[in-house]
Amino acid sequence: RFSRMATNSGNAAEEGDVELMDAFGFEEGGFYTFNSFQKKADEFKQRWFSEWEREVSDEDVEREYWRVVDGGDLLLRVEYGNDLDVSSHGSGFPVDSTAGPDKSYSRSAWNLNNLPLQDASLLKYISPNGEISGVSAPWVYVGMLFSSFCWHNEDNYLYSVNYMHHGGGKTWYGVPGADAEKFEEVFQREVPDLFQSDPKLLFKLCTMVTPKVLQEAGVRVNHTVQHPGEFIVTLPQSYHGGFSHGFNCSEAVNFALADWLPFGRSSIERYKWKKRSPVFSHERLVVTLANRNFSDAGDWLNKEMEWVFGREQREREALIPSRASPDEDRVKSYRIPQDGVNSVRGDKEWIGGVSEADMPQCHRCLHYLYLSGVIDQRNPKKISCLHSACIKKLLGDENLSQSCKYLVLAYRFTMAELVCMLPTSTAEMIVEAQKQDAYFLPLEKQCLSLKVWFAPEGSAESLPLEDTNGRSARRGGRMGQAANGQKANMQLANATGAKTANGAKRPGSAANGGAKVPGNLYFGFCEDIIKVLKKLSGDSHELHSGGDKGLCKIEWDLQSKLPKMPIQVGHACKITQIGEVQVRPEWQDPTGSFYWPKGFESTRGFPSMIKEGKCDYLCGVEESLDGTPQFVITCSHDPDAKILAESPDQGWQEVMSRVTQLRASKRQKLG
Repeated sequence: RFSRMATNSGNAAEEGDVELMDAFGFEEGGFYTFNSFQKKADEFKQRWFSEWEREVSDEDVEREYWRVVDGGDLLLRVEYGNDLDVSSHGSGFPVDSTAGPDKSYSRSAWNLNNLPLQDASLLKYISPNGEISGVSAPWVYVGMLFSSFCWHNEDNYLYSVNYMHHGGGKTWYGVPGADAEKFEEVFQREVPDLFQSDPKLLFKLCTMVTPKVLQEAGVRVNHTVQHPGEFIVTLPQSYHGGFSHGFNCSEAVNFALADWLPFGRSSIERYKWKKRSPVFSHERLVVTLANRNFSDAGDWLNKEMEWVFGREQREREALIPSRASPDEDRVKSYRIPQDGVNSVRGDKEWIGGVSEADMPQCHRCLHYLYLSGVIDQRNPKKISCLHSACIKKLLGDENLSQSCKYLVLAYRFTMAELVCMLPTSTAEMIVEAQKQDAYFLPLEKQCLSLKVWFAPEGSAESLPLEDTNGRSARRGGRMGQAANGQKANMQLANATGAKTANGAKRPGSAANGGAKVPGNLYFGFCEDIIKVLKKLSGDSHELHSGGDKGLCKIEWDLQSKLPKMPIQVGHACKITQIGEVQVRPEWQDPTGSFYWPKGFESTRGFPSMIKEGKCDYLCGVEESLDGTPQFVITCSHDPDAKILAESPDQGWQEVMSRVTQLRASKRQKLG
């Protein structure tokens, strides 16, 4: 599927953001094959330059682009196939399964499927689940004349590499990382109204400012034109943007060398301030590398581990108003259970803990809580990082000294364990760390919320929990109580690799790759649940968990501790029924990641497939006559005409096909 970009006075928006679509002119694009989009792109470029009597140069295209963007008197719509996951759309580079007898290209380090996983790349150890799409696994981009990638820098300030496979050129503008702050100041000065309405504007890849304006303000701007067969590498924190000169196909991925580590730290500090979720946990990566004695990182890693230890030590110390406090007034402690399996792609490597999908985030700044977190036992639906501003927000009007007796410090490592990871640790440092550890008294009673927040898949400490009716419920794969207040239809065994009574593999076991059951919504949305709900609702964009914050609006029933319906997910989707998870083999997602919930219902706005304009679509999951899940999509303009599909993707593919046919027939009538 392609996004349609409207360039009008320099404003554009990212696909999927409905508010920005209305404000900046983005809308849903069409579905194309590679060849059909190439035909459309070539025809568009030919029409645009049809009156030119000479060959069009790269400089001509650049002047035309800024004439349109800066002019403000011309509304132009183009389409862009961006962020196409190679796992579903295929890579332009060969892979072993399709390479034939000659494996030299499929195994080359310059093959972008392989580059992030080279020995010197830190992203080899980025996640317990292996690759992260768009970061350590490539994305493909298919553009046409004036398709833009607006000013941005990479997630977590990573390196990036872009290779052009085919087609017309692509103009790139780059700002050195050292000028990033000056760039942001100029950017904000140029579009103050947009920043006032959306302080996170720079994170949304939706605005272009001419390089001339930046250069006049003293910002260094580099410029080049990329052609097929050429790589473009961007350095950490560097802003870049540009546009296509015609139909082209590129592929891009991130990587990280040892000298990236301080930039990664800088990115997460900025994200905390801006309340933006990072792509992965910086601390987990650093601790993983430190425990592996990653020699390629050398002094960079030593300095980064010292920073991680120093910040953690200072923030835990801030939870100690007085070491003379009586036991009952002290912050209590809870040791986060260790993982049952620590391996990546089958290799016995220590990779540093749970994935981001199972890692809670701070209620205020959205920082991943790998090392530690704090909860207030009086309000366990929220969890905080140890930063003073976030804890202050958690406590409200109370000060820390008044609230200590209600707080619980959840930690993955003692300070003594962390200090032993430092290459410069001494006996005196270990003793001081042990003194700090001794202040926090272990929590005596079981705390349900901590089990839900932190107990990992396959952990020996995934103990039975009590549901809201006092009955025992296993946590296996975050199952617990079903989200609509009913019990899930099957209790799960707690042993690794066990099966349910009806033969389905246990979610979360090593036997099926760590699948999750999206059925438990005790204290906020698990990220895996969000993915399922968005997929069912016809929108594959990922949302980060955030409780009642961010794009997922939840109101809670304090008595049942369950979310009230409806639930707003994003700007366009509203969930009216969660349904009940069916732990049956035939209800398992083909990827083995989760089981579908029977009775799920949601509504979302989308262009009508019946007549011009938008309408509401009702999406549901029913049980077919043969006992398998059936995905039903109904258009409010014709409630009797239902689309029945074997998967959500198949259903929404049919919706988009009918929308495209409707638009095509309209264009034919208009001539």
